Amino acid sequence: MFKDRENAGSQLAKLLEKYYGQPNTVVLAIPRGGVATGSVVAQKLNLPFGVLVVRKLGYPGNPEFAIGAVDVDGEYILSEEFVQSGIEQTPKFRKVLQQELAEVKRRMQLFNPAPLEISGKTTIVVDDGIATGQTNLVAVRYLQRHQVTKVIVAAPVASQEAVQLLKNAGAEVVVIDTPINFMAVGQFYEYFPQLTDEEVLDIIDDVFPASSSWPRPGSHIV
Repeated sequence: MFKDRENAGSQLAKLLEKYYGQPNTVVLAIPRGGVATGSVVAQKLNLPFGVLVVRKLGYPGNPEFAIGAVDVDGEYILSEEFVQSGIEQTPKFRKVLQQELAEVKRRMQLFNPAPLEISGKTTIVVDDGIATGQTNLVAVRYLQRHQVTKVIVAAPVASQEAVQLLKNAGAEVVVIDTPINFMAVGQFYEYFPQLTDEEVLDIIDDVFPASSSWPRPGSHIV
């Protein structure tokens, strides 16, 4: 059990010490929860910090049931069973894809209005936990398309299946624990609240005080 996302970030940073202050290395966090963990990792490692927005794709009519994920370029993946089902050709799926892509772009502009230069760099992608690995896989493929030198996916906890999925995609994976009975990320935290846009911006401001001039949304959870 981790106390909270920040505590988990401190422990995760210890596994990444070899990257401390390394040139051409950046930390990218997946919002929302990954920002709380990733910001601590970036500070502990004395590395530049940014945000990489990806978003799960939910089954039409049942958004909590993840069937894939999408990145800010509009590139997406689907679980193999849903590729075979032909769901991609349905109007309902296209609507879900359009809605989630719009949300990805909104968050990217809000949380990362001046993205870090990543081409030719080692990128450490931090999340607060990895369940299916789909959103992280989309992040890995996004970074590979944008010609980073190396992708390290780092998280306090991950399912064994997700770790293998990401390794098969060419990423290095650094996790503290890979429990057998993995149901949900939150089960491994004592304190695991959903974060609002406002709270994410507060965290970013702690890392980059100059960012306080960024536009502030009303607090809400999507």
